[in-house]
Amino acid sequence: LAYTPHSIDGRTWKRYRGGMQTDVWVYNLRSNEAKRVTDYEGIDTLPMWGGTTLYYLSDATTDPKAAHKLNIWSWDSKSGTTKQVTSFTDEDIKWPAIGDGEIVFQKGTKLMVLDLGSGKTRTVEVKIPGDRPTIRTRTEDVSDEVQGSSISPSAKRVAVAARGDIWTAPAENGVPRNLTRTDGIAERTPAWSPDGKWIAYFDDSTGEYELWAMPADGKGEKKQLTKDGGPFKTNIQWFPDSKKLIYQDKTATAYLVDFASGERKMIDKEPWDGSLDISVSHDGAFLAYAKSLPERRTASIWLYDVVKGESHEVTSGEFNDSNPTFDRAGDWLYFSSQRGFGKAEYGELDETWVYQDTVRGYAVPLRNDVKNPWLLEIDEEKGKDTKKD
Repeated sequence: LAYTPHSIDGRTWKRYRGGMQTDVWVYNLRSNEAKRVTDYEGIDTLPMWGGTTLYYLSDATTDPKAAHKLNIWSWDSKSGTTKQVTSFTDEDIKWPAIGDGEIVFQKGTKLMVLDLGSGKTRTVEVKIPGDRPTIRTRTEDVSDEVQGSSISPSAKRVAVAARGDIWTAPAENGVPRNLTRTDGIAERTPAWSPDGKWIAYFDDSTGEYELWAMPADGKGEKKQLTKDGGPFKTNIQWFPDSKKLIYQDKTATAYLVDFASGERKMIDKEPWDGSLDISVSHDGAFLAYAKSLPERRTASIWLYDVVKGESHEVTSGEFNDSNPTFDRAGDWLYFSSQRGFGKAEYGELDETWVYQDTVRGYAVPLRNDVKNPWLLEIDEEKGKDTKKD
């Protein structure tokens, strides 16, 4: 039995001379005796029996052209002599395996065979079929690869992204329509404009995702709205008049883009993580969103004046507020907040209060003349005046 007490064959060490260097040993199964048959200071490893001759890898080569390259060596069990079998000077031999009169091994990028009788080596020609059948042009069913959607204003069609293209599909009549049909370009996150004329989306044809828009029917020229090459972009939102858009990026920064000019303006930035949950007012004059502060993780509700370009905090931030939403009539601003303490429980073991189900919904009137829809009505009996004779 031939073996090495340990192995460093999986290591990346070359020309190693340290304490982990390996020698080849043989073990006599009849006498239960072990004997070291190599004592070179470098690497002797991967022993293989070929009859009474033991073959192994060693970097004992002293050829001045390329000293200490791993080559195949042999040890004769009868005479105890060692001999270098191969003499490669350019690359190490790796992972030899012995068969019927041959040893196959790796040398660089080649697979080679050593004939033990003649001592000659040859290269094995390996042909691996390419992946051409999988990359040639073909028709692909992308019905199960839909990502993101945006319903048209009339709800007759829906825009979706699938396999890097933007599609529209009918609600009832018609067929799906591929609007982009691009190779090597990924389009994603379609958003249908409120007037039904445009579909905004992200396109990486420039090397980074940029905001684009194209006619919703697929006819006409596409329009590139951003060219900043900035961080990964997300969350497209249109204004009700289809004249402005909002998008965000992975730094949690929100931007306002003018559709006609492409002018871009920063709205605000969430200082911690996530994104800004933005709602546009019915007339496009204000934006509402929840945002925390660098010194405070709880979020408060903010209003952004689109004309003035100014933001104002409108809740205290004492409680965590989220999901601000303008109603379509311009009467109310709704939001949710963790400020409900009706369900408080006292811990029996840790002597502390635990508050559950703290999220409540709140409505804020946007004008003084907005009536409270939950105003309590009380019916009263009105007495009748007695007629006099």
